[in-house]
Amino acid sequence: MSINNTICHNKLYSKLAFILLCFLSIFLLGCNEGDSSHANSSASIGLDGYSEDDRLRVEISHRECRVGETISFAVTCRDAGGALLKDISVLFSSDNGGEFSDTSVKTDDFGTAGVSFTPSKEGITMISVNASGISKQIAITVLPSQAETIYCFGSASSDVVKPKGSVIISVLVANSSNIGIKDAEVNLSCQYGTLKDTSGKTDDRGYFSTTYTAPSEVGVEIITVVALQETVSIKISIRESDEL
Repeated sequence: MSINNTICHNKLYSKLAFILLCFLSIFLLGCNEGDSSHANSSASIGLDGYSEDDRLRVEISHRECRVGETISFAVTCRDAGGALLKDISVLFSSDNGGEFSDTSVKTDDFGTAGVSFTPSKEGITMISVNASGISKQIAITVLPSQAETIYCFGSASSDVVKPKGSVIISVLVANSSNIGIKDAEVNLSCQYGTLKDTSGKTDDRGYFSTTYTAPSEVGVEIITVVALQETVSIKISIRESDEL
């Protein structure tokens, strides 16, 4: 009886050990599969983790410049896995004119390429960069060129006018080379009389004109002219006779 019980117990223990071994094997297999899945997932992330923005990186020396001022662009190209790409053609273009040092360059051993750009027109300029099937646009703000020396000249058809009489006021806006500046904003004001136009723009030759009408009283009129931040004054005597 004791021998039979011992045999039964041994069989029971063997079955339990077998069952435990099976559970342990399943558990370990599941862990290995989980680790393998995690590793594959990580590898997948490594391959797909570089977006187009990461694969084509564009750096610019500054986003605001003036007409005629040179700025530089540096481009870095990578593949989907993040590896730097050599000998990739990079194309540059502008929607607002200007000049590139080169509109087509190739990346070096470090996957980088660069060009310089000199804008020729003021305003928002979109720079397009294309490489390895990816396109990017960079907006830069182009301001007018450094203020050059501006001259504003004002004169009247006569520096003496009778009460209620009229004279022609002429304004010339020119640069240091004495070349008239077109479309320059001109603003005028007076103390006593009236101006036909108190503002306007210069013509193709840089000229602007209007009519001044004197008041009924005698005296001295000062007409102030402002153009491109330059100010001049025109003095007119209002009296009954041209004689001194």
